Amino acid sequence: MPAIRLIDIPNAGNAITPPQGQGIAASSIGRGSNSMLTQTLELDAFSQEARAMGKFADSIGGLGDVAMKWGQKFAEAKDYADINRAETLLAVATQKQKADQATLPLEKWGESFARHQEETKRALAEIKFSNNAAAKFQPYLDNWTLKSEVALNAESRIKQLELSKTDIKANALRLAAESNFEASLSAFKGGVDKGVFTQEEFDKFAADIRDNEIRAAESMQTDRITADLMTDWTVAKQNLNEYVKTAGDAKDDARIDGEYGQMPMSKVRRLMAQVDQQGRITETNNYNTLAQAIDSNTPIRDANGNEFLITDKDKLNKALETFKVTGTESKARLERLISDNVPYNSKDIAEVNARLATYDPATDKDLGDYATLQNEIAAKVPKQLRPLLNDRLAQSVKKFNADGTLKSATEKWQGDMIRHVLDLGKAGILGDQGLDKDGKNIVDVEKNNKYWQDVYGYQQSLEDWFRNPANKDKTPADAHAYRDSLIKPKLDEAARAKYFPKNAKPTIPATDVGLFSIPSEKQPTPSSSQYIQQGKETKKPSNEAKPIGKVTHYNFPGDPYSDSNSRNRIGAWNNRLDENSLAISPDIERKFKAAGIGKGDAVELTLADGSTVIRTWDDRTMQDAQAIKKFGKPLTGRFDFHSPGGKQKNDGMAVVSFRKASNA
Repeated sequence: MPAIRLIDIPNAGNAITPPQGQGIAASSIGRGSNSMLTQTLELDAFSQEARAMGKFADSIGGLGDVAMKWGQKFAEAKDYADINRAETLLAVATQKQKADQATLPLEKWGESFARHQEETKRALAEIKFSNNAAAKFQPYLDNWTLKSEVALNAESRIKQLELSKTDIKANALRLAAESNFEASLSAFKGGVDKGVFTQEEFDKFAADIRDNEIRAAESMQTDRITADLMTDWTVAKQNLNEYVKTAGDAKDDARIDGEYGQMPMSKVRRLMAQVDQQGRITETNNYNTLAQAIDSNTPIRDANGNEFLITDKDKLNKALETFKVTGTESKARLERLISDNVPYNSKDIAEVNARLATYDPATDKDLGDYATLQNEIAAKVPKQLRPLLNDRLAQSVKKFNADGTLKSATEKWQGDMIRHVLDLGKAGILGDQGLDKDGKNIVDVEKNNKYWQDVYGYQQSLEDWFRNPANKDKTPADAHAYRDSLIKPKLDEAARAKYFPKNAKPTIPATDVGLFSIPSEKQPTPSSSQYIQQGKETKKPSNEAKPIGKVTHYNFPGDPYSDSNSRNRIGAWNNRLDENSLAISPDIERKFKAAGIGKGDAVELTLADGSTVIRTWDDRTMQDAQAIKKFGKPLTGRFDFHSPGGKQKNDGMAVVSFRKASNA
């Protein structure tokens, strides 16, 4: 851009120049004197005036010197002020240019510079420099103009370089943000090749990018593991377990490849701890969800989105699998909760009640029926009724185990009558069950519930009748009559005509084989399954000794309670078992010790039929703590014969006495 020259500025250098030599007054007087000297007058005539005027002229000449000096000072002051004013204008123009460069885009800088130069040129023209001031200011103006142009060009190049750096670096960072780290480094390296960046700047950028690459990989690992933790923590644990298997005895700083990429073992172990913690939290939350669903009888959804209620063990197993609850203790608690939350179902209760009424501990091999009944009470009976039924079950077993007392014939036929009411209910003759015309599906739930409530009510009424002291001497015929009085009003006309024909003479068959047939006054003939002890009781010794226990057997083929020691024929004291070995319950063991019988001694047992058996005390039955945990009570009165060859012929027979064998 051309420099501003003062010659280009209007009026610059045309100021009045102060006169040199004599002052203005002296010049005028001189001209007057010369005029006057040209007159042809007699000099003497003016001699006095001449002398006076000469003195005046001398005074006027001195004043002109003063005026000349003042004029010079004035001009110098004006020039100084003008130059200072001009310098201020140039400084202001420089600041305006810098301000524009800070706010305007690079392509506007030249336009801004030209505008400020033009504005400055007009401002300088208004000053009206003298030639002397113009001469003094011109070098300063030339220097300012040159420096402004140089600064503009230099700053433009610097700005252009900064913009290039910004563009290249922004592109490189964008590629890095897209995880394209190699392309990012290549873009930045191109800037080095073009001279935009130095090698040192590239090295620093590359170090940052590599660090970001590592961080991104670690972040991706964390995101994947977190996603697995949130959706299925068992997947995360399985994947991390593979790292551990692959690593073997590797050190913590060893890097192992796996499902989540490469990781040091120290990180794997830390993540394993987090997974286990999350697993516990998730399993607890899922357990609470299932517990709430069971308690509120609310359906849950399986993996396919299908709803179902958790009402039994099969449904619970399905729920545990869906919700990834694996703990055995959690499963046991939920099973107990299901049991506690059993809905009231009269049919189920009537069935359990009938089984309980006919239960005979004397024929219950290894308490298998006892355990089954316990499970049925827990699974089918609401918790409000459960204590009552459990107590009845426990009392029947306790009575038998305490003294070997068998169920009486009365207890047996009373139990049969309770079961018989259930059979009548299942036959569907006690009212409207709310079934379809085929009698298979329930179409009226309310009617069906009412029907089975009535059946269970008949059972309860019979039980109350049996327990009433006023009926202690009543016969089975009386009980049948009472039962029929309950049931007969519920029968329809066809059923009443079939089972209660008019003018029919009552028959007294030997056994209760008809629905409403009346049994004889005598005790009914027992079946083999109901009265297994009857033949044994007829063979009791004449002294009618009170039983102290009964014969049981263990380690037979298929024994569900056999342990590994018994299967390997190892006794309680690491001794060898044979076909004559005997195990006894803790209460009998105390009696043995009181009688001076020790482990390994031969013992003679007297059975209820009067026969004797000699066995060697080589083993123990389940101890009290374990039995209570498993069966809810200790085992008592057990003379458990080791029977690897199969069931003993005297199994279940009462033991009335024992003594140390004479040949022991």
